[in-house]
Amino acid sequence: MLEATESLTKKPRVVLTGPPCSGKTTLAKQLLLAFPETFHYVPEAGTAMIAVVGVRPPTGNRGAILEFERCLYQAHRVMERLGNIQAWADRRSALLLDMCAWDCVSFLPNGTADAWETFGVRREDEFRRYGLVLNLAPAPPEVFERERHNNPSRVHSCAESLALAPLIAATWSGHPGLVTIDGWNWPAKLADATRIVKAWLSR
Repeated sequence: MLEATESLTKKPRVVLTGPPCSGKTTLAKQLLLAFPETFHYVPEAGTAMIAVVGVRPPTGNRGAILEFERCLYQAHRVMERLGNIQAWADRRSALLLDMCAWDCVSFLPNGTADAWETFGVRREDEFRRYGLVLNLAPAPPEVFERERHNNPSRVHSCAESLALAPLIAATWSGHPGLVTIDGWNWPAKLADATRIVKAWLSR
């Protein structure tokens, strides 16, 4: 029933992606202020699972990693579909996603090569789910260390966060709505993202 509802009433989707501590959640809060009555916000499923269920991403065991990401992918899909229903109920015109289901690919041992085995999905089909993708550059080490404890569910180190950046870029490579926002001047980063989202909404 949810799948049928989604296919009939799918709202446009903006994805905020990037490694841990790149500013996704902070940017989401700012965009919600900049575009009131426009977005229904869907938080990151991984953070919710870590905080509420008390799980931690497995390491070393390929089978455990694939099963964890498979569950997380499904959690994202459910949250996106429920968010879509609520966006219609609240008369919002789009969804704002703090990461999304396809982002789980970045955490698979072989990236997109594992997507079909793990999720049973193809890249071109997943890309069609998302309209605009803002990929935020990783925070420099001094910013990461200063901000890392703002989210008690954050489990990655600064080195792990930096290593994820090219994997996330590869996951989204080729998406027609991909925009990479480089640098760590936060006012400039916010201004760039706001300008891009405004242009996308008015297209």
